[in-house]
Amino acid sequence: MQCQICFEELTDAEAVTRLCSAQCPALICQPCLAKHLHLSLDRYCTGLLPKLRCPICLTFILREQWEHQLGLFVQGLPYRYEQMCERACGFRSPCCDNVKYTHLPVFRAAYSPFEGDPDFAELLREFCAFRKDAATVVKTLVDRAAAQKLKSHNLADEELYRILRSIRDPERRAALLLAYLYKYPSIRTNCCGRNVCFNCKRQTDHMVCESDSFDESACMIQCRHCHVTIVKVEGCDAIQCLCGFGMNWQQELSRTAEHRRSRMMRELVQKIGPQLRVAMKGYVYWVRDRLFHAKLERELFWELYRWTHAWEMEDVTQWEAD
Repeated sequence: MQCQICFEELTDAEAVTRLCSAQCPALICQPCLAKHLHLSLDRYCTGLLPKLRCPICLTFILREQWEHQLGLFVQGLPYRYEQMCERACGFRSPCCDNVKYTHLPVFRAAYSPFEGDPDFAELLREFCAFRKDAATVVKTLVDRAAAQKLKSHNLADEELYRILRSIRDPERRAALLLAYLYKYPSIRTNCCGRNVCFNCKRQTDHMVCESDSFDESACMIQCRHCHVTIVKVEGCDAIQCLCGFGMNWQQELSRTAEHRRSRMMRELVQKIGPQLRVAMKGYVYWVRDRLFHAKLERELFWELYRWTHAWEMEDVTQWEAD
């Protein structure tokens, strides 16, 4: 048998088969697979999540699918892969000035947060198999929090991070975290427990980054999949991100503007909601009081009029009788 990449003869010991699934037709040697993975990682710049593909089927693969098949040719690939995922979720922490800080939680194999919730467990399995996107998982988390009347920061601090620690592959773990932080950028650092905005990386407790006031509506968008910032200089509206996601520039500009408006409105309601409810309650009481006094004044006025103008009321009654 021959390697499908280099066409060299293969032995059973160095043959890699069933790489992306049980039905995968791949038949390649370990050196070619290692070279393919190294070249795939080389094309991703710092800050992008590395998405590795099967060289034959071109479908996304997880680390556990290729790591054990490389043998002696693994050559630090798992460490490099995880480091790139951590850097995509990292920044220079403003609290302790740690240049290697990452907000990506570590994997804990013994923990499972899905007992009693088979639907969500199935959704997460579909996400880890690249059949569901991270936005769907985030929406399900937020809906569950709303049903349980939890606040968004409670969800991020508790349920979300418990779920992240149960995901084995670092790219899938980072993709879910970045999708959540794209909608809710306010975080608490793991090193010092300080409030930081993940968008601007500043030590602050505001929910909407002040950089949103910068007019980026005409020249800047973020990729939906990897959330890297894209700036258009020239060319047509059909663009493709380095992660492989294709999009239309004008449609993405409209979507980004709508997302920014809805997020600012949501955070504004969360900020002034309690004060607005108190003010509206006081206004309702004031209106009720005014209506009651107006009704009382009308009743007292006519009662007093009848008492002081009894002779007029008698003439009116006599005229109506005639």
